[in-house]
Amino acid sequence: MQVVVQLMDLMSIPIWLRHEDHYHQDEFYLLKLLQQLLRKPKMRTRRAFSMNFEMTNVLGQDFSSIPENEKTYTLHGDLPLHYPCEVKISYTLSCLLISNYGGNCNGILILDLETKKVKTNIKTDKSPSYLFVEEQYNGHTDALIFVCDSTHTVSKFDLGSIMSPTLPVEVGVKSEHFIWQNSSILNPEGITGWNSQLFVCCSRSNTINVLSSKTGLPLYEISLPYSPYGIDFSVDAEYLIVSSDNEQSIVMLQRTISGTDIKWEYRYNNLDICTNLKGLDFAYALTVDKAANHIIVTDDLNTVSIFNNVGTLLKRFTSKYNIKIESPYGACVNELTGELIVCDNGESRVLIFK
Repeated sequence: MQVVVQLMDLMSIPIWLRHEDHYHQDEFYLLKLLQQLLRKPKMRTRRAFSMNFEMTNVLGQDFSSIPENEKTYTLHGDLPLHYPCEVKISYTLSCLLISNYGGNCNGILILDLETKKVKTNIKTDKSPSYLFVEEQYNGHTDALIFVCDSTHTVSKFDLGSIMSPTLPVEVGVKSEHFIWQNSSILNPEGITGWNSQLFVCCSRSNTINVLSSKTGLPLYEISLPYSPYGIDFSVDAEYLIVSSDNEQSIVMLQRTISGTDIKWEYRYNNLDICTNLKGLDFAYALTVDKAANHIIVTDDLNTVSIFNNVGTLLKRFTSKYNIKIESPYGACVNELTGELIVCDNGESRVLIFK
């Protein structure tokens, strides 16, 4: 087994971090600083998902028929989840963010990344869906960007601020706490980011709308022949990978740079969509496992499929071991542990696999 040893000068940690209120100087002060530093994107050692699909945690109700003495996972049954749509991680703030799409739980549930205990529950306008975490957008803390279906808006908030107990836990169209809000996209869906730009899918206009992550203002559009939903970048951001309601489901766009111009072109000639990625149906969400360079796709066939970067199917998870998945949506990989986290929308819960 390979062991990596990193040496760090804790006194070189930025002043802003050493003076965070929640890092008061106690006997664990330096340890907390080190943990915070290791969560920085450039310092993280990414762990890939094993593809074993061994369930470790169930957030929400447990509908499995596994006998109690045979269960190997931890149940967190008291969490307020109702049709969870998307899940993302803030490594800087060590939290898990889940959008509750329906019922009386409309909002974004924020859990401690390790314990899975509730940190706060942010109330939003009706039907928040896709999420994106912009890491250390201002040099030291994360921003939360989310889509709200009921208002057709894309909003950006300082995540640390809206988690503060001194502020109201309600954010929406009328909120005064957002950094910016964009209402120009007809039907915003999945979001990802690169190079201070946000790439937002629009299912009505069949476009990817590119916004400035700093201002929320539109920069340009990428036209597609179908309705895009899920979106993420490859490891090196050379490819933009998009899922759709099209029967072939996935397309890869390659970034080309000419002078100051950036263009996104289909990876294959003549708009040839990646034919190896067939066998999916209404793939509303995807994520890229950056450590393994794998594409993880959830679809309406109640499956979670894993492909390599040329479209070869590596693993497909369906209901197994009496574990039923009903309409999986958003998914992400915890890069610290290698766990795959999946929103089981139809069963109003979130499943975690190692």
